[in-house]
Amino acid sequence: MKKVIITILIVCIFSNVLLTDYSVQNIYGSTKEKKFTTGKKNIKVKVKLATKKQLKLKVTNITKRKFFYGGAFVLKKRVKNKWKKVKFKGPIMFVKTKTLWGKSSRIEKLKWKKFFGKNLSKGRYKIDYGLFYKTFRIK
Repeated sequence: MKKVIITILIVCIFSNVLLTDYSVQNIYGSTKEKKFTTGKKNIKVKVKLATKKQLKLKVTNITKRKFFYGGAFVLKKRVKNKWKKVKFKGPIMFVKTKTLWGKSSRIEKLKWKKFFGKNLSKGRYKIDYGLFYKTFRIK
């Protein structure tokens, strides 16, 4: 009985490794054929709405190439002439990758309670998405 259980465990472990390697190869195998944009000049970001409850950003791809970006961001607040990070309410995981096809735009809505557990106070803020950042003011 022990031999059967050990054999099943070994087969499961190796089949998982084989499937993982195969899926990674499929994901990354064809990226050389696709054209992506990576320059900051090719992306325009505009603050559509900034309130204590949420932020709406309009992200526009002005090229014919695809643009990929993640949902991860860093928010900083201006306090005594220095930028200080606003701490998330707990461990936050950003797993979505977003795509902007050529010559298109998307509205990004960020609800502050979801990330920080509370609404933001008045002040000057900067949001950093890695490739682009934008400053805004909450009145």
